Amino acid sequence: MASEIAEGAGVEETLECYIDLDLTEEEIASVKKAADEGEYLDIDNAIERIFDKRSHTGWTTGGHTGEDVPVYAYGPASQKFAGQLDNTDHAGIIFDLMGADVTIDDKQ
Repeated sequence: MASEIAEGAGVEETLECYIDLDLTEEEIASVKKAADEGEYLDIDNAIERIFDKRSHTGWTTGGHTGEDVPVYAYGPASQKFAGQLDNTDHAGIIFDLMGADVTIDDKQ
């Protein structure tokens, strides 16, 4: 999304195409403001902040190592996160818990 917007795509149209949420005017304005600067990273960060705020989580780094990372879960279905899991399995588990009809077929 950010690269498309940085290359001149319309902010609202691009967000609507890729994000299946009713975005607030404030959220759209934050991405538009970043787009006015034309910097990919600023646009990307503005989009990430929308998801951070809504999900009460955070994308806190721009990179990571290959080290194992502890993931903790508490409450109903927390057992689905027990044991050693591939990081790419987390999205599937979360979508399943949300009842979302999402197919993840990126594993070859």
